[in-house]
Amino acid sequence: MPFDVPYLDLTVACQRHTFKRTTYQTARPPFDPSRFGVEPIETAAARSFVEEHHYSGTFPVEIASYGLFESKPNESAALVGVAVFSIPVNTPRELSALLKPGQAVSDLGRFILNEHVLANAETWFLARALKALRRDRTLADGKTPRFPLITSYSDPCPRVGGDRIIFPGHVGAIYQASNALYTGRSRPRVLCLTRSGIAISDRALSKLRADDTDARHVYAQLRDHGAPQLQPGESGAHYLARALADGPFRRVRHRGNHRYVLLPPAHALRRKIVGAFPTLDYPKRTDPPPDNAPRPRVHEDLSQTTHEGVAA
Repeated sequence: MPFDVPYLDLTVACQRHTFKRTTYQTARPPFDPSRFGVEPIETAAARSFVEEHHYSGTFPVEIASYGLFESKPNESAALVGVAVFSIPVNTPRELSALLKPGQAVSDLGRFILNEHVLANAETWFLARALKALRRDRTLADGKTPRFPLITSYSDPCPRVGGDRIIFPGHVGAIYQASNALYTGRSRPRVLCLTRSGIAISDRALSKLRADDTDARHVYAQLRDHGAPQLQPGESGAHYLARALADGPFRRVRHRGNHRYVLLPPAHALRRKIVGAFPTLDYPKRTDPPPDNAPRPRVHEDLSQTTHEGVAA
């Protein structure tokens, strides 16, 4: 498979993740909604599913999680997808200005379906998860949504690990299909990538740099990816600088994720949101791979399709 496949302008396939492998379903045939249901799930179940299947292997700071369950004859319903609503790292001031007292913006931090789930399941699942969040998280009156505004991001930057593409990037086709508002890119940044193409988040690195109480988990993560051992008496900031310089990590310039606002059902609020941002065309292509990315031979998960998938 040619290396330029990940940023071809093709949007007729559906991205899936199973055991951290990115695969694709063609747009036909569609799934059978009568066999599926959406229910709230506990944090532990959501975390386990995301860490097992999502390419990042990480779980965000959760607000609420919902599961996509598949029913099969003579079997218990199986969890085949998860939507995690989380606390945003940054909230656009244009959205903050539209909130009532007590309200906040939520982020669709993780959205993932297993590879056997057929096309159109993502839009069906997303619509019901959004409705459930607005129903389940309300202000004191029991009616006003606590999180009326939902942002979501699609990462268009391919991740390369070894000689294969771990993640080809995506432009948020599921949000485009949902008529979400595209508001441009988040701020550019530099990513710290492991040999396997996994990004160590800035938030995690800052905990280690500041000797936070959760820093031991970040240290363990770095060690798992080949970082050197912490020296006796060494500060987190000094160790981090040394680990990033001497360990098997790459620094990659990222142009920023594509940001969408999933519009609420209230028409008056929808008009205010749309009016707060300039009109921008939906992105249709992922970014080219970074200049310092290893050049893969074959992407095992794209071996049967040349289609770019939707966000997950």
